[in-house]
Amino acid sequence: MQNAVVSFTLNGKPVNAALDASGTLLVYLREIAGLMGTKSGCQTGHCGACTVLLDGKPTRSCTLPLAKVEGKHVLTIEGLQASGGTLHPIAQAFLDAGAVQCGFCTPAMILTTKALLDSRPHPSRMQIFQAFSHTYCRCTGYTKIIKAVELAGERLDPGFPANLENLEESVIIPQTFGDTSSSYAMLGKRQADWDGIRKVTGQLGYADDLHMPSMLVARPVFSAYPHATIDALDYSQALCVPGVLAVLTAKDVPGVNGFGMVEADQPVLCATEVRFIGDVVALVVGESREAAEQGAGKVKVSYTPLAGIFSIDGSDAENHILKEINHEKGDIQTVRKQDGLLHLKGHFETTWVEHAYLEPESVLAYPQNGKLVVKTPTQAPFELRRQIAAVLAKPLDSVRIIVTPLGGGFGGKGDATVQPLAALAAELLQQPVKITLSRAESLVMSTKKHPYHMDYSIGLSQDGRLVYVDADLRSDGGAYANLSPRVIDQSSIFAVGPYRVDAARVRGRCFRTNNVLSSAMRGFGINQVSFAMEVLLDQAAEQLGMDPFELRERNALVVGDSTFSGETLFDSVGMLDTIRVCRSELKRVLARHAGQYPKPHTVLGYGMASCFKNVGAGKGRVDNAGATITRTEEGRYLLSVSGVDMGQGFRTAMVQLASQTLGVDPSLIEVSNGDTDTTSLHGSAVGERQTLVSGMAVVKACEVLIEKMMAEPTQQSLSVHYNHEAPRTFSLGDEQGRRSVVPNAYKNYPAYTYATQAVILAVDTLTGKVQILDVIVANDAGKVLNPTVLEGQIEGCCSMGIGYALSEHFSVEEGLPTTKHFGALGLPRMESTPFYHISLIEDPEPGGPYGAKGISEVGTVPLTAAIINALYQAVGVRFTSLPVRSQDILDALQGKSSEDRPHEYVAYHNPNPDEEDSERPILP
Repeated sequence: MQNAVVSFTLNGKPVNAALDASGTLLVYLREIAGLMGTKSGCQTGHCGACTVLLDGKPTRSCTLPLAKVEGKHVLTIEGLQASGGTLHPIAQAFLDAGAVQCGFCTPAMILTTKALLDSRPHPSRMQIFQAFSHTYCRCTGYTKIIKAVELAGERLDPGFPANLENLEESVIIPQTFGDTSSSYAMLGKRQADWDGIRKVTGQLGYADDLHMPSMLVARPVFSAYPHATIDALDYSQALCVPGVLAVLTAKDVPGVNGFGMVEADQPVLCATEVRFIGDVVALVVGESREAAEQGAGKVKVSYTPLAGIFSIDGSDAENHILKEINHEKGDIQTVRKQDGLLHLKGHFETTWVEHAYLEPESVLAYPQNGKLVVKTPTQAPFELRRQIAAVLAKPLDSVRIIVTPLGGGFGGKGDATVQPLAALAAELLQQPVKITLSRAESLVMSTKKHPYHMDYSIGLSQDGRLVYVDADLRSDGGAYANLSPRVIDQSSIFAVGPYRVDAARVRGRCFRTNNVLSSAMRGFGINQVSFAMEVLLDQAAEQLGMDPFELRERNALVVGDSTFSGETLFDSVGMLDTIRVCRSELKRVLARHAGQYPKPHTVLGYGMASCFKNVGAGKGRVDNAGATITRTEEGRYLLSVSGVDMGQGFRTAMVQLASQTLGVDPSLIEVSNGDTDTTSLHGSAVGERQTLVSGMAVVKACEVLIEKMMAEPTQQSLSVHYNHEAPRTFSLGDEQGRRSVVPNAYKNYPAYTYATQAVILAVDTLTGKVQILDVIVANDAGKVLNPTVLEGQIEGCCSMGIGYALSEHFSVEEGLPTTKHFGALGLPRMESTPFYHISLIEDPEPGGPYGAKGISEVGTVPLTAAIINALYQAVGVRFTSLPVRSQDILDALQGKSSEDRPHEYVAYHNPNPDEEDSERPILP
């Protein structure tokens, strides 16, 4: 190119940018202009996180060559500011609507909204869907983003009425006894996200946004095979690349060459053998990203490929078991011989699912004051500190983990990935080192939701009582343990569901393979078993001639019952309430659909499912947290609390709890968390545990501070600390622990949350395409702290449940991922957003702050089975493998006439009468 400079206008100011043949607008914005509000999510133009406005049009900057910006106007989130220091109306609408969770996609969403409203001040729903067709959000489920768009439109043009009531309905149902949320000044109220202003202005700094003087960049060299020996490794040519400072291999690891949450079995750098395609054989460290990447391409590795194990059946045949759990209740052989039982059995399969957080893995490590500091988005700072200290052969207190804001997590940022590599390089070179994975690398290296093969047999009496359950569960953990042993433990505990049963037997096994890694993902092993159990229960209801709600109601756990694992339930058991409320709400919502179906080629179906889920990590893990609250001389309060905010509103909830307990305005409280040097030792941010455990630490610390202020009224500056620990728990396989406590003290988890969900969907029988129309949620939430946050968590969960049922699949063949980019993951998009009808049932948990308990995962669990049950009602086919795609429905419908379908169809009423039915999108 003759011109060495490209000239354009950036946020209203002229710039002259030096051209780079490989440079994109995104690279210029982030690395030259220092505008970090534009995010790098996938680098392939699929996720939309890099969206800017180019001459007013949404443009994905990650694939736009800088040369094509000549003479144009570029607007980033930093340039979208209102006069007078106030937020832009669109940014304010996103805050007010609760459309902000992790915040990583928020700048792109806000800019897309501006472009839409500039061109169409009064957009229809379909026009909103089309505008966001290339912009993903994994957290929110889109509902509140749509609200924010319409709210912004209404504020920018008061003549445009926002149609908010049609997107979600939400109600809090308090207990008839005790306090209700309305009794509290700061609880049960809608509070904006504590970090929301920084998120909507693009000012919140994620790990890849961080820079330091003399910072180096490192690039991993990944294995070429899913299983092979390493015969030779030659990095001499890499060292010849200008700017490459070092190439690290296994011999450079000073301590344990391994990491992992349960066991340190995954090598930091492989020495003699690779066991999956995401293994790392060398780390190239350079003065720049370009130098490190070029050097990584020069590393030569000689391999001898080895036979691999690429299926659950293959690993089963070789007996490569990571973990096995066996548990029985009662005498199953005797009870299954009872006369008159309905016996059902089924084989069920699920697949890998990618977490698909918008922020790829990133870490910045550097030496400081005799310590190694690691800044990274992790759900497990203290666990990560332990692993890195072992790799470096350093004392624990010489490693400091500082959690950066997580651009999504969902369990996938609990396990270490590149953090040990960056820590190793920074320690050896004594300079800051950053690693950020590309999306392609992230897809290969990161963990997935476990594939499961499940064989179930169940028996029920003729009046619908569950008599026995016999389940064999097998999962694919990949090459290394990660959290797989704990996931299969949890699957086994919940394999029967939230029901009483006379006798049950569960065998759970997780197998090693040479496939991609599996570990924690939202639901943590309950999603899979709930799918199998709830589909069988629906089949049982049909054969017994019972309403599916009634069948669940007859078997639901209540106070005083014992779970399959042997834990007696004493408090906050809201299962029956969720079933009854969901049934009533489904009836009400179905009435809105009267008179519309069946249509030519389109039929309606509805289905339901129930579940319960743990609150707290449990299973023998210590659920602990600490809080320090300090009153300053100026009358402000500094709160340091154990925990990690992944966008689920943790910091917001902790401030609400402190504000309520202290009786002060939230604006007087500053909160900090996620730092191993300044917060108390605590477990990972998993298992819906943080509101329950960290929240109790905050409340107790504040109560102690109040006592101290009363005892020392003249002292202006006071500080107190409180450590909280939930009751002891046991894993399912810990028989010695089971015998060590009196029966009523045996617990698997600190608490439980309960949910029943129903879905109404439409199926096009010519194309097999499915549209989820309505989702009805009844959730036992304990005490409601913030309805906006809980709604957002439920809607985001349900979106994942929809994807799990109908579209999401990470494909792996012979150990090699064939899903190559973000857009191929099958994630739900805005156009597939249903209408949500949410009932938050307050059944207070005595062990939680003001009775609150977690809700951030349970919503993913029942919806998948509810969708599969609704598909059966619509088209008369029972599906037992996930996902169920359009072609699967068409294949199953071959030879099936309408007379074969089991139910009369209820009618459908279009809730948007101004839009034609043909405008309603169908999930691809």
